[in-house]
Amino acid sequence: MTSGIENTTTATIREIDRSPRLSPRMLTWLLALMCLIPTVSIYAIFRLMPPVYENKLQAEVWSKDVPDLSTYSLPYESRPQLTKKGKLVVKNTGPDPWTQYNIRINRMYGDAYQIYEHHEPINPGETKEFELAEFVSRSGARFDIRYNPLRNVEIYARLPTSARATFNQTFETK
Repeated sequence: MTSGIENTTTATIREIDRSPRLSPRMLTWLLALMCLIPTVSIYAIFRLMPPVYENKLQAEVWSKDVPDLSTYSLPYESRPQLTKKGKLVVKNTGPDPWTQYNIRINRMYGDAYQIYEHHEPINPGETKEFELAEFVSRSGARFDIRYNPLRNVEIYARLPTSARATFNQTFETK
């Protein structure tokens, strides 16, 4: 029986002897290369890639039939019922039509209410109205102007050159 134990011990020792080992100097070189290669790669990519420019949409945006700002200082249950539906009015003041546009309102901390339009473009000089209650968040909640003031608007659209362009506007909430 002792010969079986000796054989496994001898086999284990042989495996350990065959495994690769790094000297402290080689380990230092290996760690330096592990840090240097990604850094050099990122720098090279940054230097070789062409510059990127964000196209800007030319637009005018305003709200219509929304409560005044003093309404939002009242407690929720004391706010009056609205007789009209609030609207967001968007006017394309640029020379190009917008297609495949996405309008986001009240983007705060990554979440926003949004509406996608892919069917009808907004042509130059054209004005389009969107009911604020049609804007939906990722969780499926609809925007309610009675409880939420309109804070900001972001518009993303495709131009005829297939480039994307953006427009941002902040509304006064105080």
